Amino acid sequence: MLDPRVQSPERLQFTFSHELMHDRIEQDDDCLSLLADAYIKSDHATMERLCNAGAAELLMPSEDVQDMTRVCGFSTATIPALCHRYRASSLAVAIHMAFTASHQCYLVIAAPRDVRQEAALPMLVDVKATPARQQLVMLYTVASPSAPYAIKRGQLVPADHLMYTAWQRGDETMRGWANIPFASGRRWPVPCDALSFRGYVFAFFHVSDPLISEQMRLFE
Repeated sequence: MLDPRVQSPERLQFTFSHELMHDRIEQDDDCLSLLADAYIKSDHATMERLCNAGAAELLMPSEDVQDMTRVCGFSTATIPALCHRYRASSLAVAIHMAFTASHQCYLVIAAPRDVRQEAALPMLVDVKATPARQQLVMLYTVASPSAPYAIKRGQLVPADHLMYTAWQRGDETMRGWANIPFASGRRWPVPCDALSFRGYVFAFFHVSDPLISEQMRLFE
């Protein structure tokens, strides 16, 4: 059942497609058997991930997304155009771009959140709590299929990072070299582009170069 509180056309469209995937999978005994064989623990979370992936593919076919990013460029600057093309949310578009990327890259999606600084001496009852201030928090992280590592969610974006600059600049796409924000603190600067759009800050970290329209795909 669709949530009547959802008003966004993009969210309604994705939710409908998600529920359609539930119906198609749950009515297909062969599919359920394959699912049970593929996953030792086929729980609710696994089903939800599959339905999200199916909904994204239904709304934004992978080959079409790859063709669009080759023509328009694989960067955060292309997210608004893809949102308009597919009438999809910025989160769905960016995540699907990362999932269908043919090169090694990482996607980080952050948003401003009120973060309260802990008092230096918490045992002193007379110390007043420090007011909360907005900082960028990494809400979602995605590795492309060929990228070997993962980025921890929930981290704060450093104030000297390109993503933070994009947040401050607004709707302007920022490009430059930036460290992939691994929780270990490992310094690995790669080409990065970041954009503040619809309340989020999106950043792609390109370990290898993305395909462009002049490059031919293998097996074509």
